[in-house]
Amino acid sequence: CSSLFLNTTMRNILTLILAFAITGVFSQDQTVVNRIKAAEQTTVLLNNPNGLIPLKNLKDLTIASVDFGIPNSTVFDSIVAKYWTLKTFNADTLNTSDDFNNLHTKLKLFNLVIIKISDKTPNNTILSRFISDLESQTQMILVLSGTGSNLSKFEKSKSPLIWSRLQNEETSSVAA
Repeated sequence: CSSLFLNTTMRNILTLILAFAITGVFSQDQTVVNRIKAAEQTTVLLNNPNGLIPLKNLKDLTIASVDFGIPNSTVFDSIVAKYWTLKTFNADTLNTSDDFNNLHTKLKLFNLVIIKISDKTPNNTILSRFISDLESQTQMILVLSGTGSNLSKFEKSKSPLIWSRLQNEETSSVAA
């Protein structure tokens, strides 16, 4: 009788543990789903007159991704890399014209360059000139994140621009 009580008690305890575990997993899954939905709702594609996005003819593309300090840049790059080969460049420490010229030379090997910028990326004339020169020589996609304070800096750009005010992994994934 006592072993039956013990088995029933153990079974009840295991059932409770399992119920809490399932509830916790569901709660986490629902949180992720909610974050993805929020990312989808706050990410917009601006200025895509030539229909560059969605990318077509991937086999013909050599893609470079240049990070100027955007949060979760590695998430963005890992999603893009699932579709095609990608070379990444960390550019958030570039300060001088020579630094930008060296990067510009390296990027001549690519026919599509993705520039990722956050609202915290310092805006200076060297960066603006770099982006303008690059845009005149190759296909480019701008990916911006943050408050949107930097959107006006790109109003003359002819390249597609993906912007989201959120800065999390889900947003980087959706933007990619």
